[in-house]
Amino acid sequence: MRGGLALLGACRLPLAFCVDYYGMIENVVRNVTGPIQLYPGSEGTRVTPWAYEQFLPAATKYKKRVGLQLYPNAQHAFHNPNCEKL
Repeated sequence: MRGGLALLGACRLPLAFCVDYYGMIENVVRNVTGPIQLYPGSEGTRVTPWAYEQFLPAATKYKKRVGLQLYPNAQHAFHNPNCEKL
């Protein structure tokens, strides 16, 4: 499942938690009901900056529990078996 869809589901459904590998939806943090675990690749050009510049500050503002595991030398969609890994 796309990471953005996972975040959207976490906003609209009473899920216990959300795991997001590389999704991105603006202005969702306030509506997420459970903890969030993020797995961005360090070389991602969209999701990684978004996580640090927008998502994590918003999570702090709205007092959301977030775990972050940054994958070094990994591009966007690094966990997708159809994408070439670094």
